[in-house]
Amino acid sequence: MRLGTRRVPEGEGASGDWVDDFQAKHLLRQVGILGSNGSGKTVMAKVILEECALIGIPSIIIDVQGDLARLAMEPEADENADPERQRAWSESTDVRVWTPLTSDGLPICIDPFNLPQDVPEDNPEEFLRMALDRLASGLTSLLGHDPNKPKGRQAKAFLFKHISTLVEAGEEPYDFGELAESIRAVDPEEFDMITPAALKEMARNAEANNTGADGLLYSLGTPLDIGVMMSQREPGRTPVNVLYLNTLPSDAMKHAFVQQLCRKLYDWMLANPSPDRLQCVMFLDEAGPFIPPDPHRPPAKDGLRLLLKQGRKFGLCGMIASQSPGDLDYRTMGQARSMFLGSFTQKQEISKIEPMLGNAPDPKAITANLPSLKAGQFELFSPDVSEEVVHLSTRWLLTPHGSPLTNDDLGPLTPDPLRKWAAGFIRRPPKRVRVPSWRRESGPGEPAAADLLHGIPTLQSADDPMQVLLSTTNALTIATLFLTTYFLAQSYADGDLGVAWLVAGGAISVLLMVLLALSFLLKDEGEVAAKVRARARGFEWVVLGWIWAVWAIHVLEWVDLGWAYYPVMVSQTLLTVFVVLEHVHRLRLGRLSISGESLLARLRSVGAVLTEAEIDSAQSSSDELMQRFGLLTATLTVGLLATLLWTGADLASGLLREAAVRLVTLEGAILLASLVAMWKRGR
Repeated sequence: MRLGTRRVPEGEGASGDWVDDFQAKHLLRQVGILGSNGSGKTVMAKVILEECALIGIPSIIIDVQGDLARLAMEPEADENADPERQRAWSESTDVRVWTPLTSDGLPICIDPFNLPQDVPEDNPEEFLRMALDRLASGLTSLLGHDPNKPKGRQAKAFLFKHISTLVEAGEEPYDFGELAESIRAVDPEEFDMITPAALKEMARNAEANNTGADGLLYSLGTPLDIGVMMSQREPGRTPVNVLYLNTLPSDAMKHAFVQQLCRKLYDWMLANPSPDRLQCVMFLDEAGPFIPPDPHRPPAKDGLRLLLKQGRKFGLCGMIASQSPGDLDYRTMGQARSMFLGSFTQKQEISKIEPMLGNAPDPKAITANLPSLKAGQFELFSPDVSEEVVHLSTRWLLTPHGSPLTNDDLGPLTPDPLRKWAAGFIRRPPKRVRVPSWRRESGPGEPAAADLLHGIPTLQSADDPMQVLLSTTNALTIATLFLTTYFLAQSYADGDLGVAWLVAGGAISVLLMVLLALSFLLKDEGEVAAKVRARARGFEWVVLGWIWAVWAIHVLEWVDLGWAYYPVMVSQTLLTVFVVLEHVHRLRLGRLSISGESLLARLRSVGAVLTEAEIDSAQSSSDELMQRFGLLTATLTVGLLATLLWTGADLASGLLREAAVRLVTLEGAILLASLVAMWKRGR
């Protein structure tokens, strides 16, 4: 491996000799890279990863900041770089940037229920038992418990026994919804290690993991599979897998992802031992939050410690980097046989490095030069390579180095053939559960019709608050139209209104009723119903315009609607808000991609068969939108109350009275939609 050039200490001249005696076998004893911010530790890690790829060793890279995703960029001509080795890199590597929660790169999800498929021939029962134990431990963390605390140990014990029973019966769950259902079906008396209250809490937490962004973490994209990552997409090209965790919005999600990666990687290496040959490098940059010193025990810590401790026996290199030695578990870092030490100026930081050099005869002598090091200069201590410290200056990277990549930068680095290859490993079959109105299931084996709120459909699924809001709006609009038609007829009889207004009101009311009737009567004709609702979309704007027109003629005092003005105002408020929410919902779904295709396009496809992941993605968007709108409405209501209290005004004022009526209408509609949806889902 050509890591860089030898650096001679100041006053002894200079050396341009390559440091090339560091070999792949030396990585089997694990690697630590430590250096302060700006020391070049990430570049040092990239150099090692580039060298591994050039000799055919795949890598799995956990990128928490976006720096390492730049490995996917094509090499650029540079006088400091070797063009021959740059060309070799381009021709012999296959860099894949995996992105959880989004399709900016290759969408990837974690599948905490999937047991390893490759089982070693020797002692398979013990292997599966330990795999179930790791699965139960992972689920315990994902359900909100610490497996190292008493409550968490109880939860883990229950999950191990529960899932083992389901596996034996061939009924193991494949998502959190099924897990929640199986937990609710448990007889608490059969499990003395857990209380009924704990079971209910566990079921609720499992259900929560099936919605919103949490649901996408377990459903969107290719399931995390080490075998897939290790496989060659094209013969002769070494896989370089970058797990881009910048797409995860919370530390909890990052910890969950890394924990599941450790579990999958450990199961894979047990099934594919290679004690004498390096077969994979796992690199974790900025490892402090994932493997801190005791007593801190984040979810991924135990898995990382296990990989670093036992990886050598199975051909796995664990490589850890950090700019804060004090943030790392020193006993775990003590497993690293090779240490790359960059610049540190603080004595406190240097003192924390020395305990990690347990295999060194004189740790202080190794760390003595650290304050004087410049960017890109390292002290390499690896007894397997040399008994003396190697003074190393990092070579120039083959791939471009620069600022971290953003989500928008990843699209051009992920070509369509690569996306198609990754999508081929999506294993989840379509599942028919709680069918929303945009996906109605036909007969067995037949395609389902897809629709998305457009037009004026009836209430076909009460478990979605957007559908409940739509149906409520429809019902009030129909009543309002007939009511206003009656008052317009009276005004016509009194000679205050022309016949055109009366005819328009009656025609719109009748057409609305016809469209609603057709939507309901054609529910068994998926394709025809979808076309009817598509045609009805334009009429939605006609109804909205007519309601506003009726409101205007009353405000302008052309016609006095009397008490009917308030139903008109209520209907106007709900219909306007729903049209806005629907369009925002569509924009959100248009940006969300499933396997490289817009989810909105999938939902609008007549006869489309939707997977559970697609259904949950659409419904989670609806839920989130309703929650945000509810928060906005509540804020406006509080603002109105504050205004009344501060100014001493009363609701007799026309403007304040109208604002109050509209806010009460919205609050009531949102509350009704939420309660109905909650009741429906809880049935």
